[in-house]
Amino acid sequence: MPRILVAVLNWGLGHATRCIPVIRALQQNGAEVIIASDGLSLKLLQTEFPSLPAEPLPPYNIRYTGKHIWLDALTQAPHVLKQIKAEQLATQNLLQKHGNITAIISDNRYGCYHSQIPSVIITHQVFLHLPHPIKWLQPLVQRFNRQLINKFNYCWIPDWPHPQANLSGELAHKHLLPTEQFVFVGPLSRFNYPDDNNINNDNASKPYFSSEKNTNTAAAWSIVALVSGPEPLRTQFEAIMQNQLLAFCATTNQTALLLQGQPQNNSTIKPHPKTPLLQIAPHLPTQQLQHHLKNAQIIIARSGYSTVMDLAVLQKKAIFCPTPGQTEQLYLAKQFMKKQFFYTQPQHRLNIAKALEEAVKYQGLPAQLNPNLADNQTLLNKAINNLLSKH
Repeated sequence: MPRILVAVLNWGLGHATRCIPVIRALQQNGAEVIIASDGLSLKLLQTEFPSLPAEPLPPYNIRYTGKHIWLDALTQAPHVLKQIKAEQLATQNLLQKHGNITAIISDNRYGCYHSQIPSVIITHQVFLHLPHPIKWLQPLVQRFNRQLINKFNYCWIPDWPHPQANLSGELAHKHLLPTEQFVFVGPLSRFNYPDDNNINNDNASKPYFSSEKNTNTAAAWSIVALVSGPEPLRTQFEAIMQNQLLAFCATTNQTALLLQGQPQNNSTIKPHPKTPLLQIAPHLPTQQLQHHLKNAQIIIARSGYSTVMDLAVLQKKAIFCPTPGQTEQLYLAKQFMKKQFFYTQPQHRLNIAKALEEAVKYQGLPAQLNPNLADNQTLLNKAINNLLSKH
C-alpha cells in the first residue's frame, strides 16, 4: 500500500482546507496518509481525519501588524528561511520514524521534500505579486521562488489549465509553464458532499437583502460571514465583523451567522449576547459548514484563494474583504471585481449595508469557472495516479 506524507502550511486555514480533497482522493486511490502540520491547521485536519496519524511540524510563528504585511514579511524573511531548514530536518525525522514513505505532498511547506522520494509542492502562487514599494524586488523574489519550487519533482497547481478561464489569473497563468513539472489539478475545495445538493435552497432566487424576516428552520441565513487568517489580523477582522453584523441585524431584523475560524474550539452555534439574530460558532465540520453556506443569501469573507475555490464549487455569490496589505488577496479581489464577479470593500471602509446594495450588480463566477466535480476529480486523480506510479 502506498504511504504518503501530506505536509501542510499553517498560515490561516486555507492550506489545510484545500488539502482535505487531496487526502480523500489519496485514500480513494488506496494510499495510507500521514498528516503533518502545526497549530490550527493540524487541529482542523485531525478533526476531519481522526483516524489518520498526525505529526507536528515546526511552526513559522509569523506575526503581522496589519499595517504593512509586505514589510512584516520582508523583515521576517530570515526567520522563514530558518524554519524551512527546520522543517527539512523534521521531514527527515518523519521519514525515519514511519519508513517506506512512497511520496511527499507539501502544501506551501518548501522544506518538506526529499531528493530520493517523489515530492510534490502544492501552490497557486507560481508568479508572485509584490506590492508597489518593493516591486523592484520582483525578479529576484521570482527567481528565488522558482528555485524553491524546483526542489520538488512536481508542482500541483489547484486551478484549471485554461489560460483565460481560470481562477488564479496571473498568479499561475502569467507565462506558459513546463507541463512535465507543473500540473494543473483543478480547484481544490473540501465542499463536495453530493447529498447536500438535495437540500431545498429557497434562498437561491431571493435578493441578497430582503425585508422579509428569515425564519427557515434549516437556518437559511441572510448572511454567513467567514473570519480567517493569521493573528492578530483574524481577531481584528472578527471584531469589525461583529460590530457590522450587530448593526445589520438590528436595522433589518435579518439573521446572520459568524464563523470565527477557530477549529481548536467546539463547533456549537450560539446566539450573540446582544441579539439572537446573530449566531456565532468558532468552527463547523465540513459537511455542516457546506450546508450553511449553500443556504445563505450571501457570504462575506476574505478573498483568499481557498475561499475562491470553495465559492466556485458551491456556486455562491459573495462580498470580499481582502486582508489589508496581503498582495495575493488584493490582486484576486481586484480581478474579480473588475470582471463583475464579486463586489469588494476594503476592511477600513467595510459597510455591510452599502456592500449589499452594490453586490446585486455582480454575477458571481460564470458557469465555465464553476467546477464540475467529476472533471475536477479527474485532473486530481490523474496527478495522483502518476505520482503513485513513480514508486
